[in-house]
Amino acid sequence: MAYFKVCVRGKRKDNTYPIYIRVTHLRQVGYIKTNKVCKAKFVRNGDITDPYIIKDVYVQIEAYLDRLNRVNTEGWNLERVMNFLKNDRDSISFSDFGREFILKMENEGRGRSAKNYLLALKSMESYLGNIFFRYNVLFSEGLDFFYEKQQTEKECLSELRENHV
Repeated sequence: MAYFKVCVRGKRKDNTYPIYIRVTHLRQVGYIKTNKVCKAKFVRNGDITDPYIIKDVYVQIEAYLDRLNRVNTEGWNLERVMNFLKNDRDSISFSDFGREFILKMENEGRGRSAKNYLLALKSMESYLGNIFFRYNVLFSEGLDFFYEKQQTEKECLSELRENHV
């Protein structure tokens, strides 16, 4: 479980402090820089006293917690958690898209097809072990699965040919 805290690290030449989010995971500490800065008069012993900045940064922390709670982070180190929080913003949720598409089909009166799509979506979610998954996970997991399947089919075909010759 990752823990978050709003903090500052060093003063700039213009007498302001850049705001960081301290991430602690498995007794390791990392920092994520935010786009916020704080005047020196609102910093006491490394803690921020400006309620507006604290509120804004805690909204971002809440989004980070929500994203981390949607995936299984067991066995992740701090580096992987930090990369996930920093870089996974661009990825689109395939689960959300699929559910919206299925709802649209049901509203259009295509209930039978919608049931089939829902069954396929649930199968993919159970295979991946996550209710909410993104396109990039589907792509990498799908390619790995496809590659493994192709390898086993090649091995089976070569064994079958050897036995019939």
